[in-house]
Amino acid sequence: MPFIGIKRTFWPRLRNSESPAADNGATTVSHNGLIMISSAYSVEDTINRVETDIKLKGLTVFARVDHAAGAMEVGLSLAPTQLLIFGNARGGTPLMQAKQQVGIDLPLKMLAWQDGSGKTWLTYNDLPGSQSGMAWVRRSIRP
Repeated sequence: MPFIGIKRTFWPRLRNSESPAADNGATTVSHNGLIMISSAYSVEDTINRVETDIKLKGLTVFARVDHAAGAMEVGLSLAPTQLLIFGNARGGTPLMQAKQQVGIDLPLKMLAWQDGSGKTWLTYNDLPGSQSGMAWVRRSIRP
């Protein structure tokens, strides 16, 4: 089944890394330690779909931050941008027991945002092992 909604992207100075979706013509873009996946949905719909899947996986959603709404409150404009903060102590604690400094990257975060051309992206930190562990994200944002 093709991963509709994930677009092969080539930007100068970006390192393209093959994702599990590569067999279906999709490539994940990695830039400065961030994974960026294009979404076929609006920012609101993208973050809603990801939040639904996070909850179905038994993870806790700690916060949802609407950066565009925050900007509007202080009289500034910002394209749609929403951050989801989530995790699970059962998964995060063993990681921190092994190396406590990993806590700087926990809880996990995903940012849905709209670029200047109106395209929606989902971005998250490129943590070791996250390509296989976060494969469900690609399924969340495809039609």
